[in-house]
Amino acid sequence: MTSDTSEWGLETLIVAHMTGLQIAKPLVGGMAEDPEPFTGLHNWLLGEQKHCLRDIERHQSADQSYLEDGMRLIELAQNAQRLFANQNAREKRRLLNFLVSNCSWRDGELTANL
Repeated sequence: MTSDTSEWGLETLIVAHMTGLQIAKPLVGGMAEDPEPFTGLHNWLLGEQKHCLRDIERHQSADQSYLEDGMRLIELAQNAQRLFANQNAREKRRLLNFLVSNCSWRDGELTANL
């Protein structure tokens, strides 16, 4: 073969160039100077694969957590009136203060301040 790109594969050379990895060039006859010229690239790709798998696992875990939180929030909203009615006056006041903490009251109208 006449060029490094045809010998090693264009994709491999691009990845090696982008990552700064050194790959041994082939000798005449197609034999590489290093018996395992792709060891550095291979190890880097394995590390990237592990990193991607950890990210996927983290996202899947987060997706499940958001789903569970959403279900609890819907359940709370469905029971809000009953839960509020069962609270003493002090707790009701605290909840109402929290709910309107970012609101203003003007001319008999409650407005959310975002």
